[in-house]
Amino acid sequence: MAKVLIAGYYGFGNLGDDLLLKAIVQEIRQADPEGEITALSARPAETGRGFGVRAICRTDPLGLLRELRRCGLLLFGGGTLLQDATSHRSLGYYLSLLSLARRMGKPVMLYAQGIGPLLHPSDQRRVARALEQVQTITLRDRDSDALLRKMGVKKPALVTADPVLGLGKRDGERDSRRIGWVLCGGGCGERVLTVLEGTMTELSRRGFVSVLLPFYPRQDSRAAERLSCWGQVIPAGQVEQEIGRCDLVVSMRLHGLILGAAQGSRVLSLSRDPKAEGFLRDMGLPAGLAPEEMTAGSLADAVLGLAKRAEEERLSAAQKALEENRRQLTLLLRQQQ
Repeated sequence: MAKVLIAGYYGFGNLGDDLLLKAIVQEIRQADPEGEITALSARPAETGRGFGVRAICRTDPLGLLRELRRCGLLLFGGGTLLQDATSHRSLGYYLSLLSLARRMGKPVMLYAQGIGPLLHPSDQRRVARALEQVQTITLRDRDSDALLRKMGVKKPALVTADPVLGLGKRDGERDSRRIGWVLCGGGCGERVLTVLEGTMTELSRRGFVSVLLPFYPRQDSRAAERLSCWGQVIPAGQVEQEIGRCDLVVSMRLHGLILGAAQGSRVLSLSRDPKAEGFLRDMGLPAGLAPEEMTAGSLADAVLGLAKRAEEERLSAAQKALEENRRQLTLLLRQQQ
């Protein structure tokens, strides 16, 4: 029976990261139904109940050492963990896990990771050295692969896709007049909120219903509350299901776009973040918009005129590429047996 320890940004109430854990746990269960899965989490009891795994506190040093000794594989579970835009402390945390695993002789897999940004040359060198020691690297996008090569990483890496694309479409009817809004509190200044208020008002006048889909309530609740007169705020536990009801998803967050595309919704990005732009290019979707540069009327027109579904061939190819994640994972798990 394999023992897998998953590292990621879990237990912070961010639906994007929770979706990643859900998808990865499903893949591990398919590869080894009897395997034991442990996740590092900020709220281990909540994560354990929600995903049916063992979970330990990510900041408990003795617990971390104990689990690293017990596990047969350390898996970096999706997302963008190796970056220094958030803080040097965050990057240092994940690099320390890689270092400990190496010292203990534990195999490591980077599972459909995004890499970067790495703004400081010293951080690029630290990451490059660490990655030369891991057993398997799969990446979610070509931009991450290009960054690794630019950094001089010689370790082979396979470009696959974001695991959330594998969660599949929701059963049930889609409402052609329903628009889901995935906000990002950090991107909702006064100017943006004013434009969004006017846009939702105009869309309501045209017969469309808006719903607000908070992926990260801790950051997004203020913006959602401000807009709640123009759109119903969906409880966090219902957001994933609700996206499947929306024919159109307008998102400031990457995983809002990914989940919307996977569910077959028309999607439109209100972000010019490089990670989101790379996904849009891969799926044949229009580039992101900057709402602060638009009027309510022009944004309403763009929502109805520009949003589209991911190109079926590209979406299918990305979902098929996820099989390589499973294949590489299965190979590592078999080595434990």
